[in-house]
Amino acid sequence: MAELDDRKAALVAELSRARANLSRHADGMRGKSDFSGRVKSGFNENRFAWMGGAAIVGLALAKLPPRTKKVPLNPKDREKLARLQGSGMVVGGIKLALDFAKPLLLAWATKRMGDVARSSEKVERKVDRVEKKSDDIHAATT
Repeated sequence: MAELDDRKAALVAELSRARANLSRHADGMRGKSDFSGRVKSGFNENRFAWMGGAAIVGLALAKLPPRTKKVPLNPKDREKLARLQGSGMVVGGIKLALDFAKPLLLAWATKRMGDVARSSEKVERKVDRVEKKSDDIHAATT
């Protein structure tokens, strides 16, 4: 019976060692898998190296030639493209003209709204006078 208890105690001890070992490994994996935390701490420790690397990568990307894909065009497509380019220039010209005319259009619209508001006030005053006269006439006849 004592042998069974010793074996059981050894199994329990081995199980607790395995759990502790597993816990340590899980903590280590958690630390290694925290990518954003590692990057933040690395940036805080080596700020100039990160900035220099970013500048070099940005310069290298800026100096790369643009990727252009050459698409062969048949003659009909070339005519369509020429017409589209012409219409695009017309639309661009209209937009440019409207951008320059916008202040003038806003001033004109503001003045026009003021004129409409003043004319509506005049109409309201006229209606009030007519109603007053009709009330006076109605009062006089009764």
